[in-house]
Amino acid sequence: METANTSLEEAHMGWGEDIFPRLSWWKQHKVSGARVMVVGCGALGNEVAKNLALFGVGHLWLVDFDRVEYSNLTRSVLFTQEDAGEACHKVHAAAHAIKRLNPNVEVTPLVADICTEVGLGLIRRMDAVVGCLDNRKARYMLNRLCMRAGVPWVDGGIKGMEQELRGKDFKGKHEQVRRRKARLEELFRPFDSRMLRRSLRNEEK
Repeated sequence: METANTSLEEAHMGWGEDIFPRLSWWKQHKVSGARVMVVGCGALGNEVAKNLALFGVGHLWLVDFDRVEYSNLTRSVLFTQEDAGEACHKVHAAAHAIKRLNPNVEVTPLVADICTEVGLGLIRRMDAVVGCLDNRKARYMLNRLCMRAGVPWVDGGIKGMEQELRGKDFKGKHEQVRRRKARLEELFRPFDSRMLRRSLRNEEK
């Protein structure tokens, strides 16, 4: 039993060491020390939090005030039937699942409304904030908080069969915005680099 526990601990300490060194540009020590807030723990928030944990982001804050429902289970990888049956808060259910995925990640769940219950002091502690919200007012308020705190903000959303992703670096002298819209069915088509280049040129005009 002791040998099994030792092997498990060694695996946790060496998270990704067999994969990440293959990426010459990857700085795992920076990722491990990063502090990232994910606002909104629905379907998109599940995917973002899961991927951040798998990449070894050291400190995650999850913000949402909603509870898990059975209807969430078809699109939220971090929730279980037990979570829905007990009507757990989404942040607690997601935090528990993330610790199972990667015990090295420090996860702080916050049952809170981003519009009224999260202050600038906490936002300023973050290296980046990722918004996964479906509420226009909440996205607007998160934008204002990040702008005032000078923290980079990535905003993602899904509406119908379209997805949108944009980022704002409020630390820079100018605001950089990148928007990508595409029908979800197009994401499954063969990659066409020429179409992508045309899309980028049209966007820059």
